[in-house]
Amino acid sequence: MTLGDILIVENDPLVLEGNRRLFELEGYRVMTAGSVAEAQELLTYRQVDLAIVDVRLSDDHDTYDRSGIELAEQMPPETVKLLVSAFDRYVYGPKMPYNVLHFEKQRGSRELVAEVKRLFREVVRRNGALEVVLQDGLTVLALLQQMKAFRGVPEALLTAVSEEFIQLLQRLFLRETRVELSYLLPGHGGAGVVLVRPFYPGKGAYVVVKFGLRDAIKQEVDNYREYVEPYIQINSTDLVGDLAMTKNLAAARFRFVGAYREGRVRDLATVYGDLSQPDASIQAVIRDLFEDSCGLWYDGKQPWGSEMMRLGVGETAVSCYKKQLTLNLPAEWQELRDTLDDLLADPNTLFQRHSAGQIQLHRPGFAPELLPDPVAFVEQFAAQLPSPVYGSITHGDINSSNVFVDEDGHTWLIDFSRTGWGPALRDTAELESVLLYELLDDPEIAQRLDFADVVLSPNRFSQPLQLPPHLAAQFSMTRARAAVQRVRHSAAQIVQGDEMGSYWVGLLFYALKTITWNNITGRGHDHCLASRQQALYVAVRLCQKLAVISNR
Repeated sequence: MTLGDILIVENDPLVLEGNRRLFELEGYRVMTAGSVAEAQELLTYRQVDLAIVDVRLSDDHDTYDRSGIELAEQMPPETVKLLVSAFDRYVYGPKMPYNVLHFEKQRGSRELVAEVKRLFREVVRRNGALEVVLQDGLTVLALLQQMKAFRGVPEALLTAVSEEFIQLLQRLFLRETRVELSYLLPGHGGAGVVLVRPFYPGKGAYVVVKFGLRDAIKQEVDNYREYVEPYIQINSTDLVGDLAMTKNLAAARFRFVGAYREGRVRDLATVYGDLSQPDASIQAVIRDLFEDSCGLWYDGKQPWGSEMMRLGVGETAVSCYKKQLTLNLPAEWQELRDTLDDLLADPNTLFQRHSAGQIQLHRPGFAPELLPDPVAFVEQFAAQLPSPVYGSITHGDINSSNVFVDEDGHTWLIDFSRTGWGPALRDTAELESVLLYELLDDPEIAQRLDFADVVLSPNRFSQPLQLPPHLAAQFSMTRARAAVQRVRHSAAQIVQGDEMGSYWVGLLFYALKTITWNNITGRGHDHCLASRQQALYVAVRLCQKLAVISNR
């Protein structure tokens, strides 16, 4: 394993070759360039940690030659530059990046090596000696393909990115001697996540590492600083250290302060599917999530039309949901319409297109039924949909892979890329959607629609969900009923009311988004198709309920 990547730019071939051998023996990967042009070409496709640049690259005898300095000014800002010269220090000028240092050639090669080691430790901040261990068959390729940008990309094309991912870990874990990486279920946001056990060399507490493209992870960390950090309490997600970045990637590590024992946790999907967990334990987890993990956010809720809400959001509820679910741009909304048409054209579905504003349902055991096209309904009646009672800071992406649970049932959150002000009930509406479409372990569309009828029958949060006998006999249905009932109890507490109109709006948008997911459950085509049909069914029934509420 290399200690780091060095570029040496020197116009004297003997010095260039000598320094190359010197640093390769020390364990660095070395690239060389004999001129400004060679260095510029190399840097177009390679990233280096440290550039050792001779000041007089064009003419050693020209006292005014500043070509090495000019080259350093053009290098990527994250690259550390060490300017070497046999002459006095230069005045570098205002354009020179901050991470530029000077070394006098007269000090010799031994001191040059020592200075480079110091720079890697204090300025480059890359732990090249870190041992990375992948547990239980996990691979770097599998981790990279969690990221939306690399899904489906052939392995041969990801070699350079794989090396960059290891570099990212070396920048994130600066004091550790070894890290062990274990699989975690990734979310839907397009970034990746992994559970990491650090060693110093003794065992440290588990941390969760979120990684992805630089801009996305930087945005998530910015959201954390603004919306999460001010509300840190005993059982809270803590950002550990600084954001680590490479040329294309970035990563942050999160620690669950107060988690049971060593901090090892399981994602909500795993806990929910654990048959040894009674329904009451799942309900307790949901209660902890909304009352403890997110409780301070909801305590700061504001009336939706208040001045503070306008300053915090400046949008309608519909635009908030569209933005959060990447349905806001015309192209994104068109993709939803196209995906719905593809689903309606599938001969294996219960739905067919009837007209521009209607679809037909052929449900076994029922007469054919004409129902509103939910996309057309939103386009026509968006302005008339019920407004939220309150707005608050919300997580914005409550799904089964962003919620973690320790052995005591306490919950922690990650993925704050969508955290911010919005409808106060959007987190509860999203979790109910996760329960309906992702965690409901039943591939049979008929039973999924029957369960959808159960959850859509009440008009108030306090109304109990009654399962018919054929559903009450199934573990998956009784668990889902108990979980949904607990989510709605939390929703009623958040808004301090019993009316569900604005909650139905949130459920409608999450159902629409679910229609666009081609592998929502990760359990195969048939299960996914059943989930998407269920989401469409819920969407059309919600349109009917909202039409009644709005007296249309």
